[in-house]
Amino acid sequence: MRRTLALASLIALSFSAIAQTPAPAPEQTPAAAPAMDAPGVLRAAILAHGGADLINKFPAAKIKIKGCMAMPLAQQPVPFTWLVTYHMPTRYKQVLTIGLSGRPQTVVQIIDGDKVRQFVEGTEIPLAESDAAKLRQAMYVQNISRLTPLSDTKLYRLSLADDQLVCERPARALRVAADGRKEVTLFFDRGTGLLVRADRMGFDLMGKEAPMEELFMNYKDVRGVLYPSKTVVTIRGQKFIESEVLEFLPLERFDPTEFAAP
Repeated sequence: MRRTLALASLIALSFSAIAQTPAPAPEQTPAAAPAMDAPGVLRAAILAHGGADLINKFPAAKIKIKGCMAMPLAQQPVPFTWLVTYHMPTRYKQVLTIGLSGRPQTVVQIIDGDKVRQFVEGTEIPLAESDAAKLRQAMYVQNISRLTPLSDTKLYRLSLADDQLVCERPARALRVAADGRKEVTLFFDRGTGLLVRADRMGFDLMGKEAPMEELFMNYKDVRGVLYPSKTVVTIRGQKFIESEVLEFLPLERFDPTEFAAP
């Protein structure tokens, strides 16, 4: 069971940036891109993602995902399904079913304001503070991936990072810092403006801190909202998780009972 709970926390931290992205206008080939400071990069990204009003219209979503995870000594990747429900910035719920040794186990983890709870096969199991912190970090990255929260200069400090090629395309890099949070670097495709990568510190399967990279690909459209239907997560440069979104439903609100105990 402890192994299952550890994997649940790792997966939560690994997929925190699958966020709704209002569909941008058709891509145009720009003239030479002018130099920008960090606030300018953020403003351009928000505009490319449909503008603040449209982004803020959908603070909630329900996402169903399936994927597989590379495990040390395992002959085959470990399959999982993952249902995420959130209403930013204070409510987050994940229902994760992991197939270990042919015996799937389901873990439910919930953040509702200051409360963090965990249930395994319907029984509440206290969540270690270290794992609770990972879950809060997952919700934090999910929220900042919506971009408009980053406009609050009292909460977030933005700076430029080195631009890089992401999937062989140039991307602008924006580093995000906040008190009590680990830094996150977001990369935006220079052509489309879409979020295509997120870098931050995560944890390996031994629980040791390690650099983590997420790639977001194959954007699709639901209700005029774009979302990455495929995500690849690497730790220390090695593929850790590959997943695809089966269902994505952006919403304006959730009833608070959605985040009640199972």
